[in-house]
This record gives sequence, structure tokens and C-alpha cells, in this order.
Amino acid sequence: MNYKELADRARYFKKDKERQKIMSPIMSKIVEEVVNDEKIEAAKRMLEKGKLTKEEISEDLNLPLSVVESLVNDLQFV
Repeated sequence: MNYKELADRARYFKKDKERQKIMSPIMSKIVEEVVNDEKIEAAKRMLEKGKLTKEEISEDLNLPLSVVESLVNDLQFV
């Protein structure tokens, strides 16, 4: 899909209140996924630098400690 098609679809959902109700949860979920992906990438960079503990990274990025520990295990095998 190219940007024009995406823009046309977004415009379709922005035209009235009922369509906005449909689009709002979808956009919220997309934003949440992007933010979470960015947090995970930031945690990987922080772990690679080795300056903070897993607990500090978890707290600073508001990620579950189990996620940070999983990243530690993943990075050890790389």
C-alpha cells in the first residue's frame, strides 16, 4: 500500500464522529505498540552499555522486569 491509499483511508475514518469512534482504538493500539517497541530498543541499548542494572532499566522505561531479563538472555546469545 502506498501513502496515498493510507491517507485516503485515514481521511475516510476522520469524516464523522462514528468513524472516529472506530479509528480511535485502532490508533491507540498502534501508538502503544510503537512506544513499546521503542522502549525495548532503548532497553537493549542500555543493557549493551552496561551502566544500569536490569531493575533500573525496568523502572526507568516502565517495562516489566521479566521483559528486561528476557532481553538480557537474548543479548547473551548474540
